[in-house]
Amino acid sequence: MSTVPVKDSSFDALLSSHVVQHGLQKECDFVFQEMYRILRPNGILFLRTISTQHLCYGRGQNIEPNTFINIPELPDGKVPHHFYSAEEIEQCLGLFNIISKHHSRSPPAPKGFWKYGLEEWIILARKK
Repeated sequence: MSTVPVKDSSFDALLSSHVVQHGLQKECDFVFQEMYRILRPNGILFLRTISTQHLCYGRGQNIEPNTFINIPELPDGKVPHHFYSAEEIEQCLGLFNIISKHHSRSPPAPKGFWKYGLEEWIILARKK
């Protein structure tokens, strides 16, 4: 995760679906700062990311709080997965007005990609 090569306040809206969770905490924090930087005032952020209620939370190797690698149950389990609590996701979005914050639970689908289910945050926020 690196600096997005665009000017400040370049976008009216951003969509991030299960991306921000793939890094160490410092990298994830940087992504939230970048999203804020590149959004125009009153810009909209639509965010989906995994929660600490996910069935794979705590599996694999814990490399820092709420971050795990080598999660055997996930197809992309070799890369870091940072799982967000309700409090942490609100803290990360401290520069935004949260319009909607919903915790979604999808049941396990043994033949699908999410064979262990999916516990995620679905958030709509506006840049202050």
